[in-house]
Amino acid sequence: MILLDTNVIIDAHYGVGDHRVRAMNLISSAVNNTGAAINCMTLAELYAGPRRGEDIEEDMRRAGVAILDVPIATAAICGRAYGL
Repeated sequence: MILLDTNVIIDAHYGVGDHRVRAMNLISSAVNNTGAAINCMTLAELYAGPRRGEDIEEDMRRAGVAILDVPIATAAICGRAYGL
């Protein structure tokens, strides 16, 4: 499963030109191959944008993107992996 960054979601919805096309293709490919998801932090960042949160959640589910409730215990593991 691929965990999508907020910027990928924003580019897919509001981007223009190549940025929008690449973001949409990335999401589509992930959904069709390994699966795609956002975590609760990405969802929070999207809630801060111009759209209502309920609409964002529905869009994600309709596109086949899972919304993960990632526990805080994963922070240390992800931080160490990011540092590699």
